[in-house]
Order: sequence, then structure tokens, then C-alpha cells
Amino acid sequence: KLSEKDAKILVNQKTVSDFFNDAVAVYNNPKSIANFIIVELLRRVNLGEVSMDNLPFTAEEFAKLIEMADTEKVSKGDAKQILRLMIESGKDAETIAKENGFIIVNDTAKAEEIINGILADNSTAVEQYKNGEMKVFGFLMGQCTKALKGVCTPKVAKETLESKLKEIAAAGNSDADMEKKSDKADEDVKKNDFIKFENKNSYFPHKTDGIMQVDGKNLMKEFDISDAAGHIGETVSLRACVHKVRQMSGFAFVVLRTARYLIQTIYSAENCADSIDGIREGCFVYASGTAIANELAFYGVEIQLKEIKMISKPSYEYPLKVSNKKLGCSLDVNLDNRSVSLRNVYERAIFKIQEGVVSGFREFMLMNNFTEIHTPKIVAQGAEGGANIFHLDYFDKHAFLNQSPQFYKQTAIAFFDRVFEIAPVYRAEKHATSRHINEYIGLD
Repeated sequence: KLSEKDAKILVNQKTVSDFFNDAVAVYNNPKSIANFIIVELLRRVNLGEVSMDNLPFTAEEFAKLIEMADTEKVSKGDAKQILRLMIESGKDAETIAKENGFIIVNDTAKAEEIINGILADNSTAVEQYKNGEMKVFGFLMGQCTKALKGVCTPKVAKETLESKLKEIAAAGNSDADMEKKSDKADEDVKKNDFIKFENKNSYFPHKTDGIMQVDGKNLMKEFDISDAAGHIGETVSLRACVHKVRQMSGFAFVVLRTARYLIQTIYSAENCADSIDGIREGCFVYASGTAIANELAFYGVEIQLKEIKMISKPSYEYPLKVSNKKLGCSLDVNLDNRSVSLRNVYERAIFKIQEGVVSGFREFMLMNNFTEIHTPKIVAQGAEGGANIFHLDYFDKHAFLNQSPQFYKQTAIAFFDRVFEIAPVYRAEKHATSRHINEYIGLD
């Protein structure tokens, strides 16, 4: 059964409704056909790629494409690509699928072989899964989905992956105790390699006039890149997270990360009293060394390490690589490990760009004598009649998420003359393009 919203979209234009009816006459699945027309076909019409009055394929050919996707002859993602190629070439869906290797044959033997290889290449994630960290399944499934394109359906891939993981878990139970002893021995060795940091200037709370206080005189201040760039040839110290370790011949680059900067440090056994064995990505360390000018390094400066001591290390290995240019993991893995994924430079840049845009808005407005206001987002009625509104149960009363601060702006200009607001906007609308979103930050 179609929703009222979808039905309205389909009957809004006769060409669309006729096309829908002709397609359903060939493949009797109205919901799938309606969804693909609204989300994919009309999106390309809105982008100007094609016109409903001059489609290079028939409704029958379009219906066959939907049937191929529903019966998993091709994947849903590939079906979108096939539609694009149908528009560009005028060929039918099956021909395009065969020419581009989109046909899924469900070769289970080959799927098992590929999955075995993926599990072997991602042994850390497999161990995490065996230890009960179920969230890494999404990461492994993502790797399998990419590698098994055209080999089997996602459903078969998921079933095969689950079966293989169960086999591995069962095989590992018999010698689990031996593995734990071995792991503990390895860990003990690593603990002896690096030096644990001890803060000689640690502070303790004390009471003054009966009030518990902390004396901040001995606190190590936050590192700023000017501490190194402005003191070339001098010793600088910082506490930071290990972003990446690159072993070279006779030395290593240890890239450190603070909340604002990446700092390149150079480790060599000759110049540094400590060992970096056991120090890896994600460890938090204390580092001290000589600041050296280097145009090729981050911000034109690097540090020749004299000390590097372990403060703390991750309790488990992350299912994603923070130091990669882009994470390259599935959305589930990204969001399940959000506090870790936001340490990635690319992910952090999203928020820094937002900060820059908002800062530019605010600076311009204030320079032109605008007053910044903050208006309610839970309201009793909408400001614009043409858009749908998100409904709320507000203490047994009806309320809505505001779709625009229009009424408040009109009130405020009576006494401020010029006003602006940078705030969330909510629109409860189903869109047919990827250029529209239901929640965003807007300048009004």
C-alpha cells in the first residue's frame, strides 16, 4: 500500500502516473516501483538529466529493472547505476547489467574463499568479535560487501560471514586459555619496553577555609604550536596522542596529535633515552625534545625526541584507522565509535569548516549593526504553511519543531531594526533529491 504522500507525488503529473501504471502492469509491486520513481527517477528529472516526456526507455524496461533489484539479480546500489546508464545509453537493464558485471550469480564457493581471505586480513577485528565486541561485525560486513560485488547477494554474504565467524569462535574455545596466557606474556614484554610517565609535579586537592580547592600552579599548560615554532633550538614538552608511527631505517617518525595540531617528532635510539616499542596509534604520551625548523613538517617545525613516555594506552584496538586520510569504514562503525572517529583529520575538518562559516556569518552581521537573537524551537504553530512540521507531545499538549524564526524576527525588528539568528531549522518533508535535508543550521 502506498503512503498518501507518495500517492500525491505520483498523481501530481499525468506523465508520471501513466508511467507508474504501465510499470505496475508489468511488475505488480507498486511500493517498489513508486519508491524507485520518486527517489531515483524523479531525482534525475529534477537534476535535468532526463525528461518524463522523453525517456529513453519504456515503463516495461523500467519495471524489469525494479524486479531485478527486488529478486536480488542485481544489488539495490547497482540498480541506481543501471538506471543512470539506461538514461545515457538507451539500453535495457539486463544488457547493461551483463556488460558491466552487475549480475549476481551467488557463487557460494567463491564467496567463502573471499570471506576467508578478508577474515585473515582483519584478524584484529575477528578477535574483537570473538571477545564479544559485536559492533565490529558491521566493519567486517562492509569489507565483504565491497569484495563480493557480483559474486553473491548481500543476504548470502551476511549468512556466510556469520557462519564463518561462528566456526572461528568454536575453534578458538578449545585453546582460549593458552592464547590468553600467550597474550599476557606478550603484554608483559611490551610493558617492559616503554617507560611509564610519572608526574613529579602532580597536584592534590587541599582545603582552604573548609573549601576543597586545587592549586593549578603545577599544571602543565596546553601545548600551542608557537611553543615549538617560537623556540627553535630549545627544549619543548607536550602531552599528546600518538597519531601515527612510521618506522624508517635507523629512526622513526612519531606523529603526535593534540586537540588542534599534528606535530611531527623524530625518534632515534641515539638521541632518545626511552624506547617506543609498544607505543602505537592511540596511545597518550609525554614527549620532550628539541624544536627544529623544517619546512616540510607540519607548521614548519618538528621535534627531535629526547624523552617519550607512556601515560595511557587504548584498552582495545580500534575497528577503524584514525590516521588514514579518510576513514573508509561503514557508517555504522563510524557512528558506533564516534568519539574515536572524530579524531580523524577529515572528520574533524567538517566541524572546523562549520565553525569558519558560522564565524564569517556572525562577523559580517555584527559589523553591519545586526543584533543576534535566539528564538524558541518548540512552538505552538508553524511559520510557513507550505511545509510539513514535526509534531511533538509537549506535556499533553500539541507542539511543533520550528521550521522558521520568521514571526520572531518580525517582532524583533520593531525594536532592534536589524536582527539575525544562526540556529537549527526543521522540515518534515520527504524529498526526492539528496540536496534536501530535514534538519540543518540556517542563517535567518
